Amino acid sequence: MDESYTLTHSEGKQEIVLEAKTSFGAIRGLETFSQLLQMNRGFVIKKGAGLQIEDAPKYPWRGLMLDPARHYITVPEVKKQIDAMSQNKLNVLHMHFTDGESFTVDTSEWPKFSNISEFGSYHPSLTYSKSDLQSIVEYARLRGVRVIPEFDHPAHMASWSLSHPSLLADCPTVNPHPEWPRYYSPADVTNPLVYEVFDALLSEIGGIFPDPYFHVGGDEPHYDCWAADENIVAWANSQGYNTDTDLYNYYQRGLGEILKRYNKTTHGWAEIYSVEGASVPSDAVVEVWQGNDQITDTISGGYKTIVSSDWYLDLGGDWTKFYASDPASYLGADGDPDGLLLGGESCMWNAAFDERTNMDAAIWPNAAAAAEILWTGVLEDVDKARTRLSQQRCRMVRRGVRAAPIAEDYCGDDLYVRKSLTYYYTGDFPASPETPPP
Repeated sequence: MDESYTLTHSEGKQEIVLEAKTSFGAIRGLETFSQLLQMNRGFVIKKGAGLQIEDAPKYPWRGLMLDPARHYITVPEVKKQIDAMSQNKLNVLHMHFTDGESFTVDTSEWPKFSNISEFGSYHPSLTYSKSDLQSIVEYARLRGVRVIPEFDHPAHMASWSLSHPSLLADCPTVNPHPEWPRYYSPADVTNPLVYEVFDALLSEIGGIFPDPYFHVGGDEPHYDCWAADENIVAWANSQGYNTDTDLYNYYQRGLGEILKRYNKTTHGWAEIYSVEGASVPSDAVVEVWQGNDQITDTISGGYKTIVSSDWYLDLGGDWTKFYASDPASYLGADGDPDGLLLGGESCMWNAAFDERTNMDAAIWPNAAAAAEILWTGVLEDVDKARTRLSQQRCRMVRRGVRAAPIAEDYCGDDLYVRKSLTYYYTGDFPASPETPPP
């Protein structure tokens, strides 16, 4: 999408003109206009006369991942996060719909696999219906946000198997957590039913998501489990396969053929590329999550790449950690001549977070700091960025987002005051009590 825009305030005019080639650029320009209004200065526009802003993002892929599979996220809450994304010029919502804990998409109307969500969700009410998904996608589109679904496999499929046990490999002797008998068991990639389920998934909901990319997961394959399943070993031997990377790549080829039938392009975690002899399609997007230095390999291999390694919101840390990581800084000596580094995303893994208590404050404003780097690609002086981000955080709070503070201040409904007026009013306004700032 073309998100460029210009904002102009000509001398002597009582108007500011916004120009954009697309509605998406207009959305970004309106957000910038809202940020020009100084909350603690009577909502005046500082240095407004003669204002000229020409703006466009450095990276086309600026995302946030939400994880309803660990703690279900209601549709209104998803939409609230989309609002917050738009406030920070993020444009890709990655929904991690399934994991070992739960399968969050309603399958009750699917002809053959209607009971996957009945058994695999926390509760049938804690799933997204087709109308829910359509509503989320449309709500996001109107705010300049794409929605990319993820259904994680071949690992992390325990929730799928509660209705269809044969989907998983049988390897109780190598399960690292015996108290969860099949939680770590990967898909039995030799079973045709696995591919049938994935085909049904694409058939039922693939069309709801107009984005060409479909996230297939692909992370953390548990090779030891395949090697401990006698039936899988026998099949692999009959085909001349090893029970690790050969099986993994066999599986990825099968998924790729199904995605192609539904006009979808593979998006997956780094393992879809890094596994030896990987069969990842040439047009796939690889998501690097175990060290951004891996992008030198994916880009030299000719693959579109996004990063999330430094931006795991659930791991905490203050905003400066998120602000200090420009994906381009990890490029090797050869750089990125073909523009394969698309950007990145902040990931909110919800194992210890939910919408009722602590999720908002874990996401915001850390994700806003990452969002600024993805938009500008400019690492500015931290103190200047802190002032700007502190006001943005207050702006988000006024808009209903429970964003955490990053500095001592007061953020009220009609007032914003920084800890130190001397610190904030640097030269443009007097700071002494005798002549208070306007």
